[in-house]
Amino acid sequence: MTTVPISLGARSYDVHIGAGLLAGCGAFFAGYKKALIVTDSNVQAHGYARRVQAALDIPSEVFAFLAGEQSKTLHTYEQILNACAAFKITESDCLVAVGGGVVGDLTGFAAATWRRGVPFVQAPTTLLAMVDSSVGGKTGVNLDVGKNLAGAFWQPSLVLAD
Repeated sequence: MTTVPISLGARSYDVHIGAGLLAGCGAFFAGYKKALIVTDSNVQAHGYARRVQAALDIPSEVFAFLAGEQSKTLHTYEQILNACAAFKITESDCLVAVGGGVVGDLTGFAAATWRRGVPFVQAPTTLLAMVDSSVGGKTGVNLDVGKNLAGAFWQPSLVLAD
């Protein structure tokens, strides 16, 4: 495993890169009480979110939405917030984005705004998400009038690039 530290003062985090990280990721979540894993239908079909869930030693639930850019909306964002409410996510918990850029953008925006900010972990499943959207903290949703018009900068607590 290779670790790349991202130094941003109070919002610093590590990017861990290596084979098998998802299956063995439980130790990375030791500081959290529970996790809401957010994924899309394509990633869910491949079992990545369940692999993360099986590795965790904390209570967790999986929320999946329809894959694709057409789901990067306020409606899907609201569904994620409702899942946070149903699972009673607090600042002691985390959201986990398991998927590509759309999953990461939506999950990060939800994490940035739920209870004025809760931790989230990026577990990108595409090469583009590993080198682009999972780092840097750009999160958001599309509006009817344009792409990425509502969002926030919210750094992940950790990135696991398997």
